[in-house]
Amino acid sequence: MHKGMPELSIELTESARSDLAAMVSWYESQGVPEVGERFVAEILARVEDLGHHPELGRVVPVMGHPPRFRRDKGVWP
Repeated sequence: MHKGMPELSIELTESARSDLAAMVSWYESQGVPEVGERFVAEILARVEDLGHHPELGRVVPVMGHPPRFRRDKGVWP
């Protein structure tokens, strides 16, 4: 992390948590639950990394710069 850059707290929206649960369920239905669990664990690890190193990643062209974020109902003030 850059000197002086505070650690960020990242919270998943309800829709993101639902999507991750659906991924686990799909892999379970395919008979490989460990793959889904590992995949979701890797995603969550990367999300946690973003809190420690917010400069990671890249700008996605369709999101513009600075990026725009979707606001799920009840998550943002």
